[in-house]
Amino acid sequence: MDGAIVVGGYNSARLAGNFTEFPLQQLDPKNACPLQVTVADVLYSFPNKTTKSLFTDGASNRMIACIEPFQQRFTFPEAVLDVFETLTGHDRSFHSGLTYPVAQRPLGDLTVKLDNGYTSTIPNYELVTKLRGSDEYGRYSIVNDSIVEVGIAFNVINNTNVVPILGGLFLTMNYLFVDYEMGLFKLAPATQDAQDGSSEMLIAQCKKQAKSKSNVGVIVGSVIGGIAGLALIAGAIFFYIRSRRRHKEPRLPPPPSTEVNDNVACLFLPIESATNCANTMRNRSSTLKNSQAQPSPIATQFCHIRSLRRYPCRNLKGYNQFRRYAKYQRRTMHQYTNWATRDMIETFLIG
Repeated sequence: MDGAIVVGGYNSARLAGNFTEFPLQQLDPKNACPLQVTVADVLYSFPNKTTKSLFTDGASNRMIACIEPFQQRFTFPEAVLDVFETLTGHDRSFHSGLTYPVAQRPLGDLTVKLDNGYTSTIPNYELVTKLRGSDEYGRYSIVNDSIVEVGIAFNVINNTNVVPILGGLFLTMNYLFVDYEMGLFKLAPATQDAQDGSSEMLIAQCKKQAKSKSNVGVIVGSVIGGIAGLALIAGAIFFYIRSRRRHKEPRLPPPPSTEVNDNVACLFLPIESATNCANTMRNRSSTLKNSQAQPSPIATQFCHIRSLRRYPCRNLKGYNQFRRYAKYQRRTMHQYTNWATRDMIETFLIG
């Protein structure tokens, strides 16, 4: 019968008895095996009903074993394996592994007893099979009809770090149920009768959570809060970019006033007219000599400032103010004025 995996429950149709509970063990880096059991005894039963323990003749009385679905064979310490070889007449020189000629096939069954009384027997037809491997087409099949092998690992010779394992052969006869949330796993005898999909009886074991309106409210509130948060972030990014653009495009301060003001009293000194100033700029500038550009309001402002630097100023505070203003104008003009205005600034304002 093929195996099956059930998530969130188990298939009661595959049980041949009741569950027995075992505690899940903490994961240990040295032995990452949560499905641990304590094996009290391993028995080999001959066809004549005679039973011999593999835990005699110097073998350990008890051993901690791992239930491992990813390995098919049993793994026992070397002392236990030695007893099995003696009871079955194994010849290590015959063939690699725990193999026998067909005529000397072991006929007994293997019984595993756990310390809590749970017992499982692996019949001979599951324990002993013809030698299998990969055929010429890469398929797993019988590769030698004249040799049989026992489902017990033989790579434990001279190995002192053996971890006993109850593998796929053990689980062939047992149903395994694991509940990580409850911290336990269960074993039950598995039925060996053939089944189809119509005979399955799935029983859920997940904890049911009661539905609550408050859960809906929490979900809706979380969604609305998330949208509002995204909107705030988008707004902050927008204003940040806008602010950076404003800093990259500085505005000129307003032109100096010609009205009466104590801080700029030096404006009352005689200054040349804007027209004469602009014409002077044109005549002296190598760039503007052959240009037909007309003086702009910006050029007029710089003419006023140029006049302030040319004549004495009665108000030192006002003079310093216009001096700073002139430097600022020159710096900002380089960023966005046309070539004619930049030339006038370089030639007449700062020079």
